[in-house]
Amino acid sequence: MADTPTRVPKLLEGGRKAAFSSLAALAAIEAGCQFASVWTIRQVVDGAGDQTFKVALLAGTFGTLGLAYWARSVLAEAIGQGYVNDVRTALARQAIESALGRGRLGTVSVRMSADLLSLKNWADLGVCGGISGALTLAAGLAAAGLALGAGGLVAASAGPAVSLVLGAVLTYPLSRAIRLRRRARGLLSARTGDSVLSARVAATYSAFKRFIGPVRRAGKKVADASIREQAIVQLLKASAVLTVPLGICLQALAPDATPDAASWAALLFALGLCAAGTLSLSAAFGAFLEQRIARSKLLELEAQAQAAPRAAPDGQTRLRPSGAGAALRVDGVEILTATQHIDMWRSEASAWLGRLRRGEDGVEIGGLRAQSVAARDWARRIAVVSAELPILRGMLTDVLAAQSTARQDRLADCLAVVGLSADQRELSGLIDPYKDEVGEPILARLRLARALLHRPLIVIIDEASLFYDRELRRRVALWAERTGAGLIWLEPD
Repeated sequence: MADTPTRVPKLLEGGRKAAFSSLAALAAIEAGCQFASVWTIRQVVDGAGDQTFKVALLAGTFGTLGLAYWARSVLAEAIGQGYVNDVRTALARQAIESALGRGRLGTVSVRMSADLLSLKNWADLGVCGGISGALTLAAGLAAAGLALGAGGLVAASAGPAVSLVLGAVLTYPLSRAIRLRRRARGLLSARTGDSVLSARVAATYSAFKRFIGPVRRAGKKVADASIREQAIVQLLKASAVLTVPLGICLQALAPDATPDAASWAALLFALGLCAAGTLSLSAAFGAFLEQRIARSKLLELEAQAQAAPRAAPDGQTRLRPSGAGAALRVDGVEILTATQHIDMWRSEASAWLGRLRRGEDGVEIGGLRAQSVAARDWARRIAVVSAELPILRGMLTDVLAAQSTARQDRLADCLAVVGLSADQRELSGLIDPYKDEVGEPILARLRLARALLHRPLIVIIDEASLFYDRELRRRVALWAERTGAGLIWLEPD
C-alpha cells in the first residue's frame, strides 16, 4: 500500500529537507560540545595550569551546548508542527471526499488527534531526536575512549548494547501493544461519537446507563491496553538507566584499571551522555513504530475516501449562473423545461433526486452531461434545498456562503425573498443550528436563501415546512421569473 500514489505528504517534502539539514548541523554542534565538555571537565578536575581559563572554557562549552540544544528543540518542533499541518490538510480533504462513504465520526476524530500526534512525535522525537541521540551516544563513546582508552569504550558500550538487544526482542510485543491500544482508542472514539449523536434519544428516554455504558467499557479497554504498552515502553527505557552503573562496574573490575579522579569524572560524564543518547534512541524507536502504524491507517482512510461515492461530478465544464434557465432530463426523460415552475410529489422525485444531487450518469442539464460539469458549480447551479444539506455554525454571511461570501445587495435581496432580515435577533450573532435559539423554520429559510444566493439554474425545494407557505412561494416564484431559474417544489406525501 505504501507504494501506491497518495496525497498524504512525506516527512521530507514541503521544504523540510533544508530544515533537516540545519537540524543535523545543530545536532552535530551539540554533540561536539558534549565531546569537548568531557575534556574540559577533566582539565578542571586535574587542577593543573590556569584554572580561570579552564573554568571559562568549560562555561563557554556548556553555554554553546545549551544554545545548540535550545535551537535544535525549537527547530524540531517547527518541523513536526509543519508536517502535521500538511497531513491535517490532506485529512480534511479526505473527509470531504468521503462525505458519502461509510466512515464514522470517531474514526475521523482519531485520525485528526492520535494519528497526527504520532506523526508529530515521529518528526520531533523520532527523526530529530534520533539524530541528536545517535550523535550524543557517539560523543559519549568517543569521550569514554578518550578518557580511559579501550577499557572506557567497552565500559560505555555495555548499556547501549543491552538496549539494542532489548529493542530487538521487544519490537514485536511493542508493535502489538501499540496496535491494541490504538484499536481500543478507536473504539472509544467511535462509542463517544455515537453517544453524542444519540444524546437527544438518551435524554428523552432517560436511558443514561444504556448509552453511557458502552463508553465506560471502551474506556476500560483503553486503560488496560495503555498499561500493557507502558510496561513494555518503560522496560525499554529503563535499559538506558543501566548505562552508568554498568559502565562503572566494568571499569572498576577491569584488570590494571587505576584511573585518577579526573579520568573518573570524565568517564562519569561520558556515561551520562551515553545514557541520554540511548534514551533518545529508545524514544525514537517507539516513535518509529507509532508512525508506521499511524501512516498505514491514514493510507487506509485515503483508500476509503477514494472508494466512496462522489458527492458531485468532477468534470471540467463550468456552468453559467441563472439567466436563461436550463432543462433537466434524467435517463432521457424530461423532468423540467427551461424556466418552468412545477410541483411534484416527493415520492415521485425520490427515484432521481439522489442521482441528481451527485450528478451521476444519465442526468443532463441543458443538454449537458452532468458528469462533465465542474464540482464547484454543480451544487450552486443545480440547487437542492433540503435538511440533508444542513446550515453550518457561524455568522450569517458565513453560513450562507459556499465558496465565497455573497455581495451585500444580493444577500439582502435573497433574505427578503425567504422572509428573513439580517437585523432580526436570531441572525444578528452567532448562528448555531444545534441550539434552540434558531428554530427549524428559520433554518429551512436559511437553507433556501443559501441556494438562491448562488444564482442557480434550477432550484429544487424539498422543505415540508415551506411548501404550504403561500406568500413565501409567491415571492420565490417572482424571484425565479426575474432570474430565469427553473423551479421544482416537492410536496410531502
